[in-house]
Amino acid sequence: MNLGRFPSTRYRGSKRTILAFLHSVLQPYEFDDVLDLYSGSGIVSLMFRQMGKRVHANDFLLNCNASARALLHYDGDRAVASGLERNLRYLLEFDSCEKEKLICKNFQGIYFTDEENNQLDLFCQKKQIIAPKIRDLYVYLLSQACLKKRPYNIFDKADLSVRLGGAARASRNQVTWKAPFILHATKCLAELNAMDLASNREHAVTSHNACDLDLFERNTEMVYVDPPCIDEKGGCVDYAHSYHFLDGLCDYDLYSNADHSKANRSIISNPSDWSTLDGAKNAIGALSEHFDKGVIALSYRHASKLKSSEIESLMRRPGRDVLTTTHDNQNDYLVISRPS
Repeated sequence: MNLGRFPSTRYRGSKRTILAFLHSVLQPYEFDDVLDLYSGSGIVSLMFRQMGKRVHANDFLLNCNASARALLHYDGDRAVASGLERNLRYLLEFDSCEKEKLICKNFQGIYFTDEENNQLDLFCQKKQIIAPKIRDLYVYLLSQACLKKRPYNIFDKADLSVRLGGAARASRNQVTWKAPFILHATKCLAELNAMDLASNREHAVTSHNACDLDLFERNTEMVYVDPPCIDEKGGCVDYAHSYHFLDGLCDYDLYSNADHSKANRSIISNPSDWSTLDGAKNAIGALSEHFDKGVIALSYRHASKLKSSEIESLMRRPGRDVLTTTHDNQNDYLVISRPS
């Protein structure tokens, strides 16, 4: 498996840069089915697919679900590649819609230019004409394009002015920011097509609350957990706040929920139980109790208020061994809980 050919991702907290580490630590364990409890960018789920495993990817964000379905089910169909640019040009540029354009209405001057907002509205209103088999792929590709055109690759600030202004950061990124959605999307698909994709299995994708563990099969052989990480000051990334806009590409009506009292016009709010120290500890204890039959691999960072020794203690149970392995970067690490 050539991990260097995996597609790039602009998703905060993505494990793209440490895939080789994850693979080397997890590959020796015997398992056929795996739950990626916080799938996020979907890059680890893709790694498990390439390992030949049956994957259950879960994330509460709709756009993460679309990404996981695309990465788990796309089969490298060359017909999709040959028709992508033509189809996207129709979806983004041919204005045949009479509905109210929710992005133009609620996000003018926030993230994208007026022309780009109009293109996204057209895509959202017409994407149902895309065959269901590849609709998630188109959403994934356009989402990646949106991230590439965003300062810092997130949607937590109304900072279109950074793109359009003359600041030093703006001048360094103008080529990327000015490039059309179609160009970024076709490059993203080329990255996928450069891979030797593993054959499809019966993968599953869900959007459950990851702390409602009764919704997940207790006997899962491998559970990979990459939760939001609490930093050394006690702060935590709010993924709903950072990536809310992309969920509207999946459910267009969400753009009607734009909160005009907030600078970023957030369309969803769903704080994580992992965002507080007590909440994270309770979640780890619940994980260890529920998934007591197979292997649990919890990914975290040393630069955190929650220490690895505390995680090890919370995951320790009778009849199970706990082992921590740290990446060469001396920050990322995996805590493995396994039957003795």
